[in-house]
Amino acid sequence: MTVLKHFSWGLAALAAAVGMGVPSTGHAALVTESFTDTFSVPPGTGTYTQNLTFQQFDSNLGLLTGITIDLAGSGYALLSLFNGNAFGVTYTGASTNGNITVSALGLTGLLANVTTGVLSGTAAPGFTSIQSTTQNFDTSGAISAAQFATYTGAGSATVTLSVGPFQANVTYGGPTHPAGSTFVGGDGNVDGGVTVTYTYDDTYAVPVPEPSTLAVFGGGIFLLGFMRRQKALAGGNNSLPPGAA
Repeated sequence: MTVLKHFSWGLAALAAAVGMGVPSTGHAALVTESFTDTFSVPPGTGTYTQNLTFQQFDSNLGLLTGITIDLAGSGYALLSLFNGNAFGVTYTGASTNGNITVSALGLTGLLANVTTGVLSGTAAPGFTSIQSTTQNFDTSGAISAAQFATYTGAGSATVTLSVGPFQANVTYGGPTHPAGSTFVGGDGNVDGGVTVTYTYDDTYAVPVPEPSTLAVFGGGIFLLGFMRRQKALAGGNNSLPPGAA
């Protein structure tokens, strides 16, 4: 009777341990995990390219359902006019535009821009520098599901950031002036970050037992082994001939 009682207790402990190690089927949620890398491109840099690296998605967390790349930051554009004459020269259609792009496998069309807008006026002799107001940008795009494997694993994934060149345009007017005596140039500054966000269903996560679960599980295994040995010993004693004890 004692052996059976302990044996039943051991089975109950083992069942409890196994139950604690299995996620509830009623638990279902989409979870996000994000990683960010930053960039800074000061004036005078010219065309700029940077490879940004991010941690790959750990498939043990669950089933990957989406990957979003977000480009956010701020910047300004600079328009530089040079008039080599001793008198002012009018101008129209003047502007500087700089593109900020992010490219990656499975991603298309992630683009931001800073600009002076279209300006007109009179360029005084010498250099004239016009800076735009600071402009914020925030744009995002999704990675195609066909490329999810590229972003899954224990290593890193890479996206490429490109800034510039800052393109300047102008049309100089009158008064009449010698060819080559007026010029235009463009530049700018941008700072920001690129964020990769993984969205996944954690009901598909690989369960990791808690230490307490492992302790109960180990206790259940030990009791089962002990009870089995006790039962074997009891069976051996019952097989002895009368008077042998």
